[in-house]
Amino acid sequence: MLGRMGHTKLTRGGWAVALFVFACSDGADVEPSEGGGGSSTGGNSTGGAVGSGGGWATGGAAGSAGASTGATAGLGPGGAAGSAGSASGGTTSGGGGGSSSGATGGVSSGGGGAPPAKDPCAGDPNGKHCGGPIGGEPSHLYTCAGGVTISDKTCANGCFKADAEDTCAVKCCIGKPPGYTVANGVWNSCPFKPGVSSREHMAIDYAGAKNDPIPASMDGTIWYIRNPGDPNCIKNNDCTEACKATGNTIVLKAACGDPLKPANDLFLRYHHINGVAAGIKVGSKVARGTTIAKVGDSGCAFGAHIHFQVATHPKGKYAQGTLPNFYDCATTKDPTTRLCTTLNP
Repeated sequence: MLGRMGHTKLTRGGWAVALFVFACSDGADVEPSEGGGGSSTGGNSTGGAVGSGGGWATGGAAGSAGASTGATAGLGPGGAAGSAGSASGGTTSGGGGGSSSGATGGVSSGGGGAPPAKDPCAGDPNGKHCGGPIGGEPSHLYTCAGGVTISDKTCANGCFKADAEDTCAVKCCIGKPPGYTVANGVWNSCPFKPGVSSREHMAIDYAGAKNDPIPASMDGTIWYIRNPGDPNCIKNNDCTEACKATGNTIVLKAACGDPLKPANDLFLRYHHINGVAAGIKVGSKVARGTTIAKVGDSGCAFGAHIHFQVATHPKGKYAQGTLPNFYDCATTKDPTTRLCTTLNP
């Protein structure tokens, strides 16, 4: 910071002396005093002592560290000491008599703030991780590489910890299974309506090619599997009661529960499958879109298709590994009521 340029005229013994003082500091400007005494400036306050005779006057002792006001000034022959300055002192010389030197105080070091937070990815393997288990924000998805976060994404619906790789949770609704629906494969039950189709049907059939992949329709946990490798058992264009009781099946429990009944668990059943996907077992946590099985025609099936059912039950009613009831009008629901296209048009 530039100070000011002063001009003072001193007279001694007939000599006229022009003194220019140029100050460049963060403190106050320094003005020389007329006469025999000296003045001192300590930091931002004017110290200085005025003495009538010769000798030296000590301008002041050092103040306490930082920006505190200096301590009591010393005394010396020839004049009274001025008040000590703040922590940063200076030295000025007066004309005639003596000079006084201001003391220089110490400078205190500022305290540091809180240490930086630990990177959630520190010590974690490469890949995507939900924040909760690694010490980050629970609703965030972190991408880790070399123990460092390279991406931090906020998940609008929370984060889902899947077996393969963590991901942002999808909206709580059912993604439509692959395939197409034929006339006799629509939902027609609770109550049965003869004008809709020729049979009562507590499911929707999605026809497709045998061995087509079946993706999980929601984020969730594989809850039940029956996969003994049952063949198709239709004979003479009909199914026996024993045949109807067969067929390979897989059940998924939705991670978010029932979107229309939050206090309930929601179960999705894929029936007539031709086996499960590699690595899929009871307890597997899968994200929506993960292949869990293959389209088939096992059991009493007229052509390859997915017999898709949805059931809602009070939370905790069915233990993992048990088959929920999918044939009760109080709990088995038309899948279209919970499709994403229905709930989020």
